[in-house]
Amino acid sequence: MTIFGTDIFDHNAGLTIAQVKAAGLQFATARALSYPFQGSTPLMVEDPSYAGWRDEARPVAFPFACYVLFHNHFPVRDQVTLLGQVIGDKKIAVLIDAEPDGGSNPSMPFLEECYDTIKAQGMSPVPLYYPNWFWGSEGSPNLAVKNWLLVSSHYGANPKGSAADVYAAGGGDAHWPGWAAYGGLTPVVGRLGSQIQVAACRSICGRGEQSDRRRSLWSPDTFTTAVRRAMLCR
Repeated sequence: MTIFGTDIFDHNAGLTIAQVKAAGLQFATARALSYPFQGSTPLMVEDPSYAGWRDEARPVAFPFACYVLFHNHFPVRDQVTLLGQVIGDKKIAVLIDAEPDGGSNPSMPFLEECYDTIKAQGMSPVPLYYPNWFWGSEGSPNLAVKNWLLVSSHYGANPKGSAADVYAAGGGDAHWPGWAAYGGLTPVVGRLGSQIQVAACRSICGRGEQSDRRRSLWSPDTFTTAVRRAMLCR
């Protein structure tokens, strides 16, 4: 079964989970913490839209995860402690976003420390976004060092359109390049592009295959090997 979802942050303020559902999307990933634009404050901060989406998703059992692009400007423990204060429910899966940003360039030891600290504080670091382009630029490290699930990306020409149409045109299940294994892992999640239109807002969408337990694509209890592939599309 093909599943699409949305990846959202404060740029999408005004978008509601009800709109996401009405657009036929079946899960959401929302940014929980961010590094302020150009370092306008010296600390990581809560994404101002996160709590609203989290609280809207909970009563309707809409599959929901959070993501954080951890920065090596700050101690990992401080960032994870703030996440624990913001996340709202420690069962919510945490996507670790690994890419350069604002002068931060996360190393594998740094990401492993993020994973271990999240686990130690009782949260669930399930997916790791470590795109192929970043993996190659970092010397092609071994990614199979923690029990996380790999999120890839392949934007191609970054076309506009519905997630289903863009995905099909990019090769679909059999030939979408984002499914290629690297770093010792095969992606279970992939980003598709940045011009997918969702509920009249530019957003991120996803595609996936999983078991019949549809309600918890992003829940740690069922985000297992039964989930063969899923795709987020920016």
